[in-house]
Amino acid sequence: HKRGPVEEKTNYYAFGMDIPGLSSHANTGGTGYSDNRYKYNGKELQNNEFNDGSGLDWADYGARMYDPEIARWMVIDPLSEQIPEYNPYNYCIDEPTKFIDPDGRWFRVNYGYQTYDDGSFKTDKSGNKIAKFVDIKNADDLASAIENSGGNSYVKSFVDALNYITNNGADMGIVSSIIGDDQQINVSNPGGDQAWSYDNKKSQLDWNPDKGLAFQKGDEAKVSSPALLLLHEIGHAYVDIFSDKRDPNKTEDEQNRIINEAKESGETGFYFEKNAASKLGIDVRNKYTDGTRIGVTNGPLGTSPSTDPKQVLKNLDKWKEKKVKRNN
Repeated sequence: HKRGPVEEKTNYYAFGMDIPGLSSHANTGGTGYSDNRYKYNGKELQNNEFNDGSGLDWADYGARMYDPEIARWMVIDPLSEQIPEYNPYNYCIDEPTKFIDPDGRWFRVNYGYQTYDDGSFKTDKSGNKIAKFVDIKNADDLASAIENSGGNSYVKSFVDALNYITNNGADMGIVSSIIGDDQQINVSNPGGDQAWSYDNKKSQLDWNPDKGLAFQKGDEAKVSSPALLLLHEIGHAYVDIFSDKRDPNKTEDEQNRIINEAKESGETGFYFEKNAASKLGIDVRNKYTDGTRIGVTNGPLGTSPSTDPKQVLKNLDKWKEKKVKRNN
């Protein structure tokens, strides 16, 4: 048994600087205990890193470093394009007593816009409509997302798709790794004829629960479900996030194997798509360039096309022929 410091008490100004007269720090000298480096908002303080004992005194928020002395981030907000009316370096829109800024990324599912009682849209300072969303950061959030969104159909489709692609580990465990990570991925329905994409610079995942993919398998025309194509895009996000940091849900060897195989495959998302199809016992296109998007009529897990897939593929072949002729 070791006697240790009884208490460390720290009070902060709103932007994160210590209030010296109201704070007391445990004396760890000679006790065998390390200094507490987790300070304001529970973030690790980066200090004393230079040979002379000095340091930057920045707080490590994971994706960005924060300097409480000037109340500014050291790099711009990666989602700054979504809030152009605010300075991308400021902390909590300069209102830290009102907002928190965890600087995280997980699944944030957008499902429409906030309205007043009269049905008119709520807007921000620039007149942009304010989105409705649910955050999925853990298993409890996933279980309650549909209820928290008021039963919204898009949120339900997203949750149903996640549950399907994680069945029997078909996703190789990457969904739970992203949900448990400190990085936010914005998920939205692009609507119309748009289908699925992932933008790593904006951490934006577009997913249309009504769009599958028609492809040829032997003499038959097949359709991949929107859920399987969601995993394709999540695969891109996983490699983007965990190429440069550890995935605590996997051994280092397992993580490196998955990421290296995905990159070496030549098409990252398709690597995860093929693996899941194999585990789920469903058909998948032969290569990434096969197929074209098609509407489905029976939800995100469905493969029932809204139009004849054979005709869709025939039209695709005609388009390819015309393209080849133009290029020649």
